[in-house]
Amino acid sequence: MNKGFLFSISGYLILLLSSLFLVNTSEAVSPMLTTGQNHTIVLTRNGSLWAWGENRVGQLGDGSFENRKTPVQIGRSGDWISVEAGNSHTVALKKDRTLWTWGSNRSGALGYGTGGSKESPVQISKATDWISIKAGDENTFGLKKDGTLWAWGRNWIGLLGDGTTETRMTPVQVGKSNDWISVSAGGYFTLAIKRDGSLWICGGENRKSFVRVGNDSDWISMAGGDEHAVALKKNGTLWAWGDNSHGQLGDGTDEPRRNPIQIGPDNNWASVVALHYHTLALKKDGTLWAWGRNDFGELGVGSGSRRSRTRVGSDNDWISIGSGFGSNHTVALKKDGSLWAWGSNDFGELGDGTVVEKLLPSRVKITLH
Repeated sequence: MNKGFLFSISGYLILLLSSLFLVNTSEAVSPMLTTGQNHTIVLTRNGSLWAWGENRVGQLGDGSFENRKTPVQIGRSGDWISVEAGNSHTVALKKDRTLWTWGSNRSGALGYGTGGSKESPVQISKATDWISIKAGDENTFGLKKDGTLWAWGRNWIGLLGDGTTETRMTPVQVGKSNDWISVSAGGYFTLAIKRDGSLWICGGENRKSFVRVGNDSDWISMAGGDEHAVALKKNGTLWAWGDNSHGQLGDGTDEPRRNPIQIGPDNNWASVVALHYHTLALKKDGTLWAWGRNDFGELGVGSGSRRSRTRVGSDNDWISIGSGFGSNHTVALKKDGSLWAWGSNDFGELGDGTVVEKLLPSRVKITLH
């Protein structure tokens, strides 16, 4: 498939799930789940960070390069408020609004300049006004309190939106706008939303700077997979477009879509995430649904074959799904604080103490109360 296929101007109508993206500055923070290619990071309500899975380049941040099959705490700090996993790196914010990164520094993804991987968190810049973050393949994005957008790392085909294709080893401001509220890094594109609800895109077909996408202003959340995207509208309807070779759009076909199409008639969708070639979404009734590729059991519905929209189990107490970049595994949270994982597990990324893939949700030995 042409890598630019997804990214026609008419095909870009995306918004990041702001409820997961904006930080919580209260004493108790909102739990967060995030997956990299082969690692998992979670933020608990008490502000501690836990990690497991592949650690070859220090992406777990526990001070070692040792893979972990069960959760290990990242330091002893309880003042984290947000975390995002990229392909092989991780970025997080503390309550004092300082920015920290660790893992692979390929293409400058860590933002500290030239140098190798870091196995422990490193503070990036002296700024104390970061409010939100997002990690991509080999790049990273951050928003500051003044509404400015900053980016660093890999910049091929203009992924950073700074008007160039130059790799950035430290944060650079993206344009002069100060009304950005969210950003999302896809496989071959980057999207951002402004305060007025307008959507902007860079990358894809060598768009080096952000350009306005359409006129719609009723999108409330989005997620980007490798080459597909899904999004929710204010009325609770679910929309998808892009590559559909694995059924990841959920429309019951394998036809690619240049423009967003509504997925089913339902209008009670609450959140959605797009991972590598699969998609998961929550309904307002607490049920969890999955579709797309299932080669590693990443859908959590049993047999390893692609599926159309299928309910995950019979429970109706799911409250959150882990966002991630390029992963073939999935994590999700229930109301009681229990964490569940399924899919690929070659490096222990499911956190259940094994390296055996799981076709159904498996309990992780950590509670996110």
